[in-house]
Formats: sequence, structure tokens, C-alpha cells
Amino acid sequence: MSINKEKIFVVIPAYNEKESLYRVISETKDILPESKIVVVDDGSDPPVRIIKNPKLNLLRHEYNMGYGASLMSGIEFSISSGAEIIITIDADGQHFPRRIPDFLNKIEKNDFVSGSRYHPLSLRLSDSPSDRRIINMIITKILNELTGFNLTDSFCGFKCYKSHVFEYFAPEEKGYGFPLEFWYHAYKFKFKFEEVPCELYYPLRKEFPGDLKDVKKRLKYYLEILEKKFKVKLVEKGLKMLKEYLKSN
Repeated sequence: MSINKEKIFVVIPAYNEKESLYRVISETKDILPESKIVVVDDGSDPPVRIIKNPKLNLLRHEYNMGYGASLMSGIEFSISSGAEIIITIDADGQHFPRRIPDFLNKIEKNDFVSGSRYHPLSLRLSDSPSDRRIINMIITKILNELTGFNLTDSFCGFKCYKSHVFEYFAPEEKGYGFPLEFWYHAYKFKFKFEEVPCELYYPLRKEFPGDLKDVKKRLKYYLEILEKKFKVKLVEKGLKMLKEYLKSN
């Protein structure tokens, strides 16, 4: 497969990231000058301000709809605009656009490529918040048991997709559980993928909204998504894993 750089779209969901967003945009343009960038402003206050041009598009949600809804807005816009390859990257600066060529090198032989901050070859530039690390570990372990995958990071938002993977994909989850619906979709359709090591870096300590601040409630929310998709009981098992981990550490 020969990649047409003009058919690559980079989707950046943004919610109150301010300066880091503009840095991500600038660095992405340096790496992919021929490609198109789609910023999805998910109800930021103040709104995102950028100078739009044919290679830089801004979509705006009038109110905060959620991480998954932002991704799908950008993905649907990209596909309708002729995208063949879609890259998603977070706006908070934790993902480094200079890694994009690593993803593109792998996408030719895969349906999608997923970044991993916990890959054995990943660079650790900062500590990860303990609650995020623990939940990621539990969900990744359960996903691997359900699918036979060999994932090391089930929540990384740095990904590269061939556009066809979104055919028949109609996620119900509009928030942070979006990646879990996609992993089920990948399992169902037997997509070929690889993980690519990327930096473990948390420049901002953003809190989850509402009940998701509570570790048990957040884990339960993720487990209920997997229960619904895979039709197996997981909540009790996952909460037990959390209790045992907290007890031993």
C-alpha cells in the first residue's frame, strides 16, 4: 500500500487544553505538511480559536459531549472528506507527533495501529497517575482474556486507522469508555493490528468528571461496557482484582 499523504487526516479532540493544543497542531503540521488536521472543540470555554484553511479544520460542539463523541465527530468528518488513513492524537501534549512516522510504517500491513505507553520499549518521561495505571492494568488483563489479544495499553488515544475499520461501527458510548467499544469491534471483525511504543508522559493532571473521579465507580463503568459487549459477567471479578491490588500495594 502506497500512502497518499493528502488522504491522511489527523483528528485532535480538545477540551480546555489551551496552549498544549496549539503546540500539538504545530508539531503535527511539521511532521505531515501535506495532510489535513481536524480539531474537535468539545465545548471548551473559551472556545478554541484557530485560523482555518484547507488543511486545518475546526469542528465545534456547543456543549461538552464527551471524548468518544469528539472522536466520532472528527472521524466521520474525515471519512466524508475522503480520508484513507485517520490518526487520532490527544490535545494535552501527552502524545508526541514525532512518533507519527512509526505508526505509518506499521499501518500498511495492519487495519489499525495502537500506541502503548506501557510497552516494554516505551519511554517513561513521567509517572502515571496511580488510579489510571491500575485501571488500565485491570481492563487490559480482562480484555486480553476475552479476546486473546496481547495488549499492553487498552486506553491510549494515539492511534492510526485505515478508514474502512469504521464501517459498521456505531458506538453507543460517548465518553471515556469509547476505546473499549472499539476493541470489541476489532475483535468482532478480526482486524489485524499492532501496538507501537510511545512515551509515557502526563503533562497535565486532569480530573475525571462527576462519579468517574471515584476509582471503583470508574472501573465499574468500564467493566459494564465490556459486560454488555461480550455478554459475560465482569464487574465482580474486576472489582475483586482492584481490591486485591490495593491491598497488596
